[in-house]
Amino acid sequence: MKKHTPKINPDLKIREYIDDAKMTAAQIVHDIEALNQIKSVISSALEDVEQQISIAQNAFLESSFLAEMREPDDDVSPIDADVLHWAEFENNDQVIDETDQ
Repeated sequence: MKKHTPKINPDLKIREYIDDAKMTAAQIVHDIEALNQIKSVISSALEDVEQQISIAQNAFLESSFLAEMREPDDDVSPIDADVLHWAEFENNDQVIDETDQ
């Protein structure tokens, strides 16, 4: 990389060079702060991407697992109609009176 040497203008006074250097330094500080903010945004975005990848991988593994599961056997006992009747009232928050049955 080639070094850049500033051209010296003999018409400028030393104070003007110092003021110019201060402005350049302030601009560099501003640019560094802006780059740090961009870095922070990118880091946050990468964390979000990592989280979404993890969620997608877990969903993929879960779907593969569910796809490999067998259908339930036919030897499952039939559901008792009385239990269903009771569960219906349970879900409706109603009290079942023994004399009503």
